[in-house]
Amino acid sequence: MDGNDSLKRLRNASKPLPVEAGLEPQLGESKARHDLRTVPGDRYLTREEVDRWAKAKLKEILPSEQPSSAPKEESEDGDNPCSSRWTNMINEATAKMWGIFDETGVFLALCRHGFSLVIADMVASGELSKYPLAVVSVLLDVFGEDLGGGYDIGCKFKTTVNKSDLGSRAHQLRFQALVGAFHGHAHNRICQLSNLATYVKGMGLEDLEGCERFFSKSNALAPSIRYASVFHRQQRIVEYMAHTDAFETQHNLSTFLVNNYLQALELLAGEDALRKTMEDQGIAGTEVFHEWLREERVYLSSLVKEPIQETLEMEYYKKLVNLDAASEKLTRIKSTWHNFDPHAPATMPKAPGGKRQYRPDTQVQHAQEEVDNALSAVHVIELQLEISERWTPDCKQWKAAAVMFGRRRYQRCLDELEELVVS
Repeated sequence: MDGNDSLKRLRNASKPLPVEAGLEPQLGESKARHDLRTVPGDRYLTREEVDRWAKAKLKEILPSEQPSSAPKEESEDGDNPCSSRWTNMINEATAKMWGIFDETGVFLALCRHGFSLVIADMVASGELSKYPLAVVSVLLDVFGEDLGGGYDIGCKFKTTVNKSDLGSRAHQLRFQALVGAFHGHAHNRICQLSNLATYVKGMGLEDLEGCERFFSKSNALAPSIRYASVFHRQQRIVEYMAHTDAFETQHNLSTFLVNNYLQALELLAGEDALRKTMEDQGIAGTEVFHEWLREERVYLSSLVKEPIQETLEMEYYKKLVNLDAASEKLTRIKSTWHNFDPHAPATMPKAPGGKRQYRPDTQVQHAQEEVDNALSAVHVIELQLEISERWTPDCKQWKAAAVMFGRRRYQRCLDELEELVVS
Protein backbone atom coordinates (compact mmCIF):
# COMPACT_ATOMS: atom_id res chain seq x y z
CA MET A 1 0.00 0.00 0.00
CA ASP A 2 1.10 3.55 -0.70
CA GLY A 3 -0.10 7.05 -1.51
CA ASN A 4 0.18 8.99 -4.75
CA ASP A 5 -0.49 12.67 -5.40
CA SER A 6 -0.83 12.59 -9.19
CA LEU A 7 -4.62 12.03 -9.17
CA LYS A 8 -5.44 15.43 -7.69
CA ARG A 9 -8.63 17.41 -8.35
CA LEU A 10 -8.82 21.19 -8.42
CA ARG A 11 -11.32 22.75 -6.09
CA ASN A 12 -14.10 24.58 -7.95
CA ALA A 13 -14.23 27.63 -5.69
CA SER A 14 -15.15 31.28 -5.93
CA LYS A 15 -12.64 34.13 -5.71
CA PRO A 16 -10.37 34.25 -2.63
CA LEU A 17 -11.84 35.93 0.41
CA PRO A 18 -10.25 39.18 1.61
CA VAL A 19 -7.75 38.57 4.40
CA GLU A 20 -5.86 40.70 6.86
CA ALA A 21 -2.20 41.48 6.37
CA GLY A 22 0.11 38.62 7.35
CA LEU A 23 -2.52 35.89 6.99
CA GLU A 24 -2.67 33.24 4.29
CA PRO A 25 -5.29 33.81 1.57
CA GLN A 26 -8.22 31.41 1.61
CA LEU A 27 -10.31 30.28 -1.35
CA GLY A 28 -13.97 31.17 -1.38
CA GLU A 29 -16.87 28.76 -1.02
CA SER A 30 -17.15 25.83 -3.38
CA LYS A 31 -19.22 26.38 -6.52
CA ALA A 32 -19.51 22.69 -7.33
CA ARG A 33 -22.99 21.19 -7.51
CA HIS A 34 -23.75 18.95 -4.54
CA ASP A 35 -23.69 15.41 -5.94
CA LEU A 36 -24.87 12.51 -3.76
CA ARG A 37 -23.99 9.79 -6.26
CA THR A 38 -21.42 7.18 -5.25
CA VAL A 39 -19.36 4.82 -7.32
CA PRO A 40 -20.41 1.16 -7.41
CA GLY A 41 -18.55 -1.51 -5.51
CA ASP A 42 -16.91 -1.56 -2.11
CA ARG A 43 -13.29 -0.82 -2.92
CA TYR A 44 -13.62 2.98 -2.50
CA LEU A 45 -13.62 4.05 1.15
CA THR A 46 -15.85 6.96 2.10
CA ARG A 47 -14.52 10.07 3.79
CA GLU A 48 -16.40 9.11 6.94
CA GLU A 49 -14.61 5.75 7.14
CA VAL A 50 -11.25 7.49 6.79
CA ASP A 51 -12.03 10.31 9.21
CA ARG A 52 -12.44 7.82 12.04
CA TRP A 53 -8.65 8.12 12.21
CA ALA A 54 -8.59 11.90 11.96
CA LYS A 55 -5.48 13.98 12.67
CA ALA A 56 -6.81 15.33 15.97
CA LYS A 57 -7.04 11.76 17.26
CA LEU A 58 -3.69 10.70 15.81
CA LYS A 59 -1.86 13.43 17.71
CA GLU A 60 -2.57 11.46 20.86
CA ILE A 61 -1.02 8.24 19.57
CA LEU A 62 1.79 9.12 17.13
CA PRO A 63 5.25 8.55 18.66
CA SER A 64 6.57 11.81 17.19
CA GLU A 65 4.20 13.70 19.47
CA GLN A 66 5.45 12.07 22.69
CA PRO A 67 7.42 14.26 25.14
CA SER A 68 11.16 13.98 24.71
CA SER A 69 11.50 12.87 28.34
CA ALA A 70 9.21 9.86 27.86
CA PRO A 71 10.84 6.43 28.27
CA LYS A 72 11.60 4.52 25.12
CA GLU A 73 8.95 1.91 25.73
CA GLU A 74 6.34 4.65 25.94
CA SER A 75 7.49 6.82 23.05
CA GLU A 76 8.31 4.27 20.35
CA ASP A 77 8.49 0.60 19.65
CA GLY A 78 11.77 -0.95 20.73
CA ASP A 79 11.98 -2.89 17.47
CA ASN A 80 11.62 0.29 15.38
CA PRO A 81 14.87 2.24 15.79
CA CYS A 82 14.05 4.53 12.87
CA SER A 83 10.34 4.99 13.62
CA SER A 84 11.00 8.59 14.65
CA ARG A 85 13.16 9.24 11.56
CA TRP A 86 10.27 9.61 9.12
CA THR A 87 7.95 12.45 10.14
CA ASN A 88 5.78 12.94 7.06
CA MET A 89 2.81 11.14 8.62
CA ILE A 90 1.65 14.18 10.57
CA ASN A 91 3.85 16.94 9.20
CA GLU A 92 2.17 20.34 8.93
CA ALA A 93 4.11 21.09 5.75
CA THR A 94 2.39 18.20 3.97
CA ALA A 95 -0.90 18.29 5.88
CA LYS A 96 -1.85 21.64 4.32
CA MET A 97 -0.51 20.87 0.85
CA TRP A 98 -1.91 23.14 -1.86
CA GLY A 99 -5.11 24.96 -0.99
CA ILE A 100 -6.28 24.97 -4.58
CA PHE A 101 -6.90 21.20 -4.50
CA ASP A 102 -9.74 19.35 -2.83
CA GLU A 103 -8.64 15.75 -3.31
CA THR A 104 -4.85 15.79 -3.26
CA GLY A 105 -4.28 12.19 -4.31
CA VAL A 106 -5.23 8.62 -3.49
CA PHE A 107 -4.09 5.96 -1.06
CA LEU A 108 -4.14 2.48 -2.55
CA ALA A 109 -3.76 -1.13 -1.41
CA LEU A 110 -2.96 -3.95 -3.84
CA CYS A 111 -2.65 -7.68 -3.33
CA ARG A 112 0.63 -9.47 -4.01
CA HIS A 113 -0.51 -10.30 -7.56
CA GLY A 114 -1.30 -6.65 -8.37
CA PHE A 115 -5.11 -6.60 -8.08
CA SER A 116 -6.56 -3.48 -6.50
CA LEU A 117 -8.20 -4.04 -3.11
CA VAL A 118 -9.00 -0.75 -1.39
CA ILE A 119 -8.61 2.91 -2.32
CA ALA A 120 -9.21 6.12 -0.41
CA ASP A 121 -9.05 9.78 -1.39
CA MET A 122 -6.49 11.98 0.34
CA VAL A 123 -8.57 15.08 1.01
CA ALA A 124 -6.88 18.48 1.49
CA SER A 125 -3.83 16.85 3.05
CA GLY A 126 -0.70 14.91 2.38
CA GLU A 127 -0.12 11.24 3.19
CA LEU A 128 -1.43 11.23 6.76
CA SER A 129 -1.68 8.16 8.97
CA LYS A 130 -5.46 8.04 8.88
CA TYR A 131 -5.38 6.69 5.32
CA PRO A 132 -3.28 3.54 5.91
CA LEU A 133 -5.07 2.97 9.22
CA ALA A 134 -8.45 3.03 7.49
CA VAL A 135 -7.18 0.72 4.75
CA VAL A 136 -5.69 -1.79 7.20
CA SER A 137 -8.89 -1.80 9.26
CA VAL A 138 -10.90 -2.84 6.20
CA LEU A 139 -8.33 -5.45 5.13
CA LEU A 140 -8.34 -7.03 8.59
CA ASP A 141 -12.14 -7.26 8.45
CA VAL A 142 -11.94 -9.06 5.10
CA PHE A 143 -8.81 -11.23 5.30
CA GLY A 144 -8.45 -11.78 9.04
CA GLU A 145 -5.34 -13.45 10.40
CA ASP A 146 -1.69 -13.40 9.28
CA LEU A 147 -1.88 -10.36 7.04
CA GLY A 148 1.27 -8.50 6.03
CA GLY A 149 1.30 -5.02 4.53
CA GLY A 150 4.21 -3.38 2.75
CA TYR A 151 4.58 0.38 3.16
CA ASP A 152 7.53 2.68 2.45
CA ILE A 153 7.50 3.86 6.10
CA GLY A 154 6.19 0.58 7.49
CA CYS A 155 8.42 0.79 10.57
CA LYS A 156 6.78 3.96 11.81
CA PHE A 157 3.35 2.78 10.73
CA LYS A 158 3.78 -0.35 12.87
CA THR A 159 4.31 1.86 15.90
CA THR A 160 1.28 3.96 14.95
CA VAL A 161 -0.91 0.87 14.61
CA ASN A 162 0.22 -0.47 17.98
CA LYS A 163 -0.72 2.77 19.71
CA SER A 164 -4.06 3.23 17.94
CA ASP A 165 -7.47 1.70 18.62
CA LEU A 166 -6.60 -0.79 15.88
CA GLY A 167 -3.58 -2.08 17.84
CA SER A 168 -5.21 -4.81 19.92
CA ARG A 169 -7.08 -6.28 16.95
CA ALA A 170 -4.01 -6.08 14.71
CA HIS A 171 -1.95 -7.87 17.37
CA GLN A 172 -4.61 -10.51 17.87
CA LEU A 173 -4.82 -11.17 14.13
CA ARG A 174 -1.00 -11.11 13.82
CA PHE A 175 -0.89 -8.23 11.35
CA GLN A 176 2.65 -7.24 10.38
CA ALA A 177 3.67 -3.93 8.82
CA LEU A 178 6.66 -4.38 6.51
CA VAL A 179 8.95 -2.27 4.34
CA GLY A 180 9.32 -2.76 0.59
CA ALA A 181 12.55 -3.89 -1.02
CA PHE A 182 13.24 -0.53 -2.70
CA HIS A 183 12.43 1.88 0.14
CA GLY A 184 13.64 -0.57 2.78
CA HIS A 185 17.29 -0.13 1.87
CA ALA A 186 17.05 3.52 2.93
CA HIS A 187 16.05 2.53 6.46
CA ASN A 188 18.17 1.92 9.53
CA ARG A 189 19.91 -1.44 9.36
CA ILE A 190 18.30 -2.62 12.62
CA CYS A 191 14.94 -1.66 11.14
CA GLN A 192 15.73 -3.76 8.08
CA LEU A 193 16.41 -6.82 10.22
CA SER A 194 12.85 -6.58 11.59
CA ASN A 195 10.79 -5.13 8.75
CA LEU A 196 12.51 -5.67 5.40
CA ALA A 197 10.70 -8.37 3.39
CA THR A 198 14.01 -10.14 2.72
CA TYR A 199 14.31 -11.19 6.38
CA VAL A 200 10.66 -12.01 7.11
CA LYS A 201 9.85 -15.70 6.99
CA GLY A 202 6.99 -16.50 4.63
CA MET A 203 7.42 -13.52 2.31
CA GLY A 204 9.02 -15.57 -0.44
CA LEU A 205 10.09 -13.54 -3.48
CA GLU A 206 7.81 -10.55 -2.85
CA ASP A 207 9.30 -7.06 -3.11
CA LEU A 208 6.16 -5.21 -1.84
CA GLU A 209 6.59 -2.46 -4.44
CA GLY A 210 3.51 -3.17 -6.57
CA CYS A 211 1.99 0.25 -5.88
CA GLU A 212 4.96 2.00 -7.47
CA ARG A 213 4.43 0.02 -10.66
CA PHE A 214 0.69 0.72 -10.60
CA PHE A 215 1.18 4.46 -10.11
CA SER A 216 3.66 4.63 -12.99
CA LYS A 217 0.72 3.68 -15.27
CA SER A 218 -2.16 5.41 -13.47
CA ASN A 219 -0.38 8.78 -13.65
CA ALA A 220 -1.59 8.99 -17.26
CA LEU A 221 -5.13 9.35 -15.87
CA ALA A 222 -4.32 12.64 -14.14
CA PRO A 223 -5.18 15.15 -16.94
CA SER A 224 -8.68 13.74 -17.39
CA ILE A 225 -9.69 14.14 -13.73
CA ARG A 226 -8.03 17.40 -12.75
CA TYR A 227 -11.22 19.43 -13.36
CA ALA A 228 -13.80 16.65 -12.93
CA SER A 229 -16.51 16.56 -10.26
CA VAL A 230 -16.07 14.44 -7.14
CA PHE A 231 -18.25 11.65 -8.49
CA HIS A 232 -16.83 11.62 -12.01
CA ARG A 233 -13.28 11.63 -10.70
CA GLN A 234 -13.94 8.58 -8.53
CA GLN A 235 -15.85 6.94 -11.37
CA ARG A 236 -12.91 7.27 -13.76
CA ILE A 237 -10.45 5.99 -11.17
CA VAL A 238 -12.62 2.96 -10.35
CA GLU A 239 -13.20 2.19 -14.03
CA TYR A 240 -9.48 2.44 -14.69
CA MET A 241 -8.74 0.06 -11.82
CA ALA A 242 -11.40 -2.40 -12.99
CA HIS A 243 -10.02 -2.27 -16.55
CA THR A 244 -6.46 -2.78 -15.33
CA ASP A 245 -7.48 -5.73 -13.13
CA ALA A 246 -9.42 -7.41 -15.94
CA PHE A 247 -7.27 -6.75 -18.98
CA GLU A 248 -3.73 -6.40 -17.60
CA THR A 249 -3.30 -7.95 -14.18
CA GLN A 250 -5.59 -10.92 -14.91
CA HIS A 251 -4.03 -11.57 -18.31
CA ASN A 252 -0.50 -11.31 -16.90
CA LEU A 253 -1.23 -13.49 -13.88
CA SER A 254 -0.05 -16.71 -15.53
CA THR A 255 3.20 -15.05 -16.58
CA PHE A 256 3.65 -13.68 -13.06
CA LEU A 257 3.19 -17.10 -11.46
CA VAL A 258 5.40 -18.89 -14.00
CA ASN A 259 8.21 -16.36 -13.59
CA ASN A 260 8.07 -16.73 -9.80
CA TYR A 261 8.09 -20.52 -10.18
CA LEU A 262 11.12 -20.42 -12.48
CA GLN A 263 12.91 -18.07 -10.13
CA ALA A 264 12.21 -20.42 -7.23
CA LEU A 265 13.59 -23.36 -9.23
CA GLU A 266 16.70 -21.36 -10.01
CA LEU A 267 17.23 -20.68 -6.32
CA LEU A 268 16.69 -24.33 -5.40
CA ALA A 269 19.19 -25.38 -8.10
CA GLY A 270 21.88 -23.54 -6.20
CA GLU A 271 21.27 -25.46 -2.97
CA ASP A 272 24.05 -28.00 -3.60
CA ALA A 273 26.56 -25.21 -4.26
CA LEU A 274 25.42 -23.45 -1.09
CA ARG A 275 25.87 -26.59 1.02
CA LYS A 276 29.31 -27.16 -0.51
CA THR A 277 30.33 -23.59 0.35
CA MET A 278 28.95 -24.00 3.89
CA GLU A 279 30.98 -27.18 4.31
CA ASP A 280 34.16 -25.49 3.06
CA GLN A 281 33.61 -22.59 5.49
CA GLY A 282 32.89 -24.91 8.42
CA ILE A 283 29.22 -23.86 8.76
CA ALA A 284 27.22 -26.67 10.36
CA GLY A 285 23.69 -25.69 9.29
CA THR A 286 21.40 -22.93 8.09
CA GLU A 287 20.47 -22.00 11.66
CA VAL A 288 23.87 -20.29 11.83
CA PHE A 289 22.58 -17.61 9.43
CA HIS A 290 19.76 -16.75 11.82
CA GLU A 291 22.27 -16.60 14.66
CA TRP A 292 24.38 -14.16 12.63
CA LEU A 293 21.36 -11.91 12.18
CA ARG A 294 20.72 -11.97 15.94
CA GLU A 295 24.36 -11.16 16.64
CA GLU A 296 24.22 -8.32 14.11
CA ARG A 297 21.16 -6.90 15.85
CA VAL A 298 22.89 -7.01 19.25
CA TYR A 299 26.02 -5.38 17.86
CA LEU A 300 24.16 -2.59 16.06
CA SER A 301 22.00 -1.95 19.12
CA SER A 302 25.16 -1.21 21.08
CA LEU A 303 26.20 1.49 18.59
CA VAL A 304 23.96 4.19 19.99
CA LYS A 305 26.46 6.94 19.19
CA GLU A 306 30.02 7.36 17.94
CA PRO A 307 32.73 6.37 20.46
CA ILE A 308 34.08 9.47 22.18
CA GLN A 309 37.71 8.52 21.53
CA GLU A 310 37.19 8.09 17.79
CA THR A 311 35.12 11.28 17.59
CA LEU A 312 37.88 13.28 19.26
CA GLU A 313 40.55 11.75 17.02
CA MET A 314 38.59 12.68 13.88
CA GLU A 315 38.01 16.18 15.23
CA TYR A 316 41.73 16.49 16.03
CA TYR A 317 42.61 15.41 12.49
CA LYS A 318 40.22 18.03 11.10
CA LYS A 319 41.73 20.79 13.24
CA LEU A 320 45.24 19.79 12.15
CA VAL A 321 44.21 20.01 8.50
CA ASN A 322 42.77 23.47 9.15
CA LEU A 323 45.98 24.51 10.91
CA ASP A 324 48.13 23.33 8.00
CA ALA A 325 45.94 25.18 5.50
CA ALA A 326 46.08 28.40 7.56
CA SER A 327 49.87 28.11 7.95
CA GLU A 328 50.34 27.59 4.21
CA LYS A 329 48.22 30.65 3.51
CA LEU A 330 50.27 32.78 5.92
CA THR A 331 53.54 31.56 4.42
CA ARG A 332 52.33 32.29 0.91
CA ILE A 333 51.31 35.85 1.80
CA LYS A 334 54.59 36.58 3.63
CA SER A 335 56.71 35.20 0.80
CA THR A 336 55.18 37.59 -1.75
CA TRP A 337 56.92 40.94 -2.13
CA HIS A 338 54.59 43.91 -1.83
CA ASN A 339 55.20 47.61 -2.34
CA PHE A 340 52.57 49.66 -0.54
CA ASP A 341 51.99 52.92 1.23
CA PRO A 342 51.64 52.34 5.01
CA HIS A 343 49.38 55.37 5.19
CA ALA A 344 46.99 54.00 2.56
CA PRO A 345 43.47 52.91 3.62
CA ALA A 346 43.01 49.36 4.94
CA THR A 347 41.16 48.36 1.76
CA MET A 348 42.25 48.90 -1.83
CA PRO A 349 40.15 49.41 -4.99
CA LYS A 350 38.16 46.39 -6.15
CA ALA A 351 39.83 43.94 -8.49
CA PRO A 352 38.40 43.34 -12.00
CA GLY A 353 36.36 40.44 -10.59
CA GLY A 354 34.58 42.76 -8.17
CA LYS A 355 36.19 41.39 -4.97
CA ARG A 356 37.62 44.02 -2.64
CA GLN A 357 41.36 43.70 -1.95
CA TYR A 358 42.99 44.32 1.43
CA ARG A 359 46.40 45.94 1.57
CA PRO A 360 49.29 43.48 2.23
CA ASP A 361 49.84 44.19 5.93
CA THR A 362 46.12 43.66 6.59
CA GLN A 363 46.21 40.35 4.72
CA VAL A 364 49.15 39.20 6.87
CA GLN A 365 47.32 40.20 10.04
CA HIS A 366 44.18 38.28 9.05
CA ALA A 367 46.17 35.20 8.05
CA GLN A 368 48.09 35.28 11.35
CA GLU A 369 44.81 35.44 13.29
CA GLU A 370 43.51 32.41 11.39
CA VAL A 371 46.67 30.48 12.33
CA ASP A 372 46.34 31.49 15.98
CA ASN A 373 42.68 30.43 16.11
CA ALA A 374 43.42 27.09 14.44
CA LEU A 375 46.35 26.49 16.81
CA SER A 376 44.18 27.20 19.85
CA ALA A 377 41.60 24.66 18.65
CA VAL A 378 44.37 22.08 18.22
CA HIS A 379 45.66 22.74 21.76
CA VAL A 380 42.22 22.14 23.26
CA ILE A 381 41.87 18.67 21.68
CA GLU A 382 45.48 17.75 22.45
CA LEU A 383 44.73 18.34 26.14
CA GLN A 384 41.61 16.18 25.91
CA LEU A 385 43.45 13.33 24.17
CA GLU A 386 46.61 13.83 26.27
CA ILE A 387 48.78 14.03 23.14
CA SER A 388 52.37 14.95 23.92
CA GLU A 389 53.70 14.84 20.33
CA ARG A 390 51.64 16.47 17.59
CA TRP A 391 50.53 14.28 14.71
CA THR A 392 52.08 14.74 11.28
CA PRO A 393 50.81 13.55 7.87
CA ASP A 394 53.38 10.73 7.93
CA CYS A 395 52.41 9.21 11.29
CA LYS A 396 50.04 6.24 11.49
CA GLN A 397 47.58 8.05 13.79
CA TRP A 398 47.06 10.78 11.18
CA LYS A 399 46.48 8.22 8.42
CA ALA A 400 44.05 6.17 10.53
CA ALA A 401 42.06 9.27 11.51
CA ALA A 402 41.96 10.40 7.86
CA VAL A 403 40.40 7.07 6.87
CA MET A 404 37.81 7.29 9.67
CA PHE A 405 36.98 10.87 8.79
CA GLY A 406 36.48 10.01 5.11
CA ARG A 407 34.25 7.05 5.91
CA ARG A 408 32.11 9.09 8.29
CA ARG A 409 31.66 11.85 5.72
CA TYR A 410 30.71 9.30 3.06
CA GLN A 411 28.25 7.58 5.41
CA ARG A 412 26.55 10.85 6.34
CA CYS A 413 26.16 11.77 2.68
CA LEU A 414 24.71 8.32 2.07
CA ASP A 415 22.27 8.72 4.98
CA GLU A 416 21.09 12.05 3.57
CA LEU A 417 20.56 10.45 0.16
CA GLU A 418 18.61 7.59 1.73
CA GLU A 419 16.31 10.03 3.53
CA LEU A 420 15.61 11.73 0.20
CA VAL A 421 14.73 8.36 -1.35
CA VAL A 422 12.11 7.61 1.29
CA SER A 423 10.66 11.11 1.58
